Amino acid sequence: MRSQVISKEDFKKIIHTLIEVQDIYSNALEIEKKILEQRKNLDDMSRQLARLSSMLKKYEQRKKELLKTKELVSENLANAKKRLAELMERESEIARNQRSIESFNIEVTTLRASISEISEELRSIEEQINDINDRYEETKKAYESLSIEYQAEEKVVEEQSKELIEKVEELKALKEKKLSQIPAHIAQSFDNLLTKKGGLAIVPIEDLGNPKKYKDHYYACSGCNIILPYMVVEKIKFGNDVVQCPSCFRYVYHPSWLDRLG
Repeated sequence: MRSQVISKEDFKKIIHTLIEVQDIYSNALEIEKKILEQRKNLDDMSRQLARLSSMLKKYEQRKKELLKTKELVSENLANAKKRLAELMERESEIARNQRSIESFNIEVTTLRASISEISEELRSIEEQINDINDRYEETKKAYESLSIEYQAEEKVVEEQSKELIEKVEELKALKEKKLSQIPAHIAQSFDNLLTKKGGLAIVPIEDLGNPKKYKDHYYACSGCNIILPYMVVEKIKFGNDVVQCPSCFRYVYHPSWLDRLG
């Protein structure tokens, strides 16, 4: 840390400027977070639309497969019914031959069982097609509704984001203007700290009182809770240097002492 005696007036000016800059940075940070949250909501809606679109495609594909299967099963059913009709037309002719009657009965029974089984399969396929249709329509309505909502939200977000981005740029310009009014080495150090410390680069010190086991009054950095060295506290108290916590390197000050300085 750089040590240089400065006037109390300059000390107050620098501390007040750092506090102002930190507030400006925090405001800009909050606005940027809001922009990210808005974008995140849009991204979530976009992923939901993609998921619904994928479901619609799967339903369409499944319906095609079922319709193809239905066509084959219907053809098998028609062939079985045709064969049964042909046999029934020959029933009187076959009845004259005992052996033919036995074979006839077996084939007729087998065909009727096959027709019943194929018919059941066909009904099952039709039920699946109806179910797919219902799901498709339900998903389509959800997709269309969400799509309208997404487009409206996207328009709002675009308009708001433009305004918010402009506000962030204004705040950043104001921050740079404020920093240009204090010593360059402090401005640069503080600007870096704002990024590293998540916008908390200057903090007040906390009065720990006079614990019984200590003879002196102690103060701690409210940023990292370390007890500050005597010399650091003295510089803050008398306003002869802008100092940083030796542990977390945040700039430190005492609000009431600051007010008492001339």
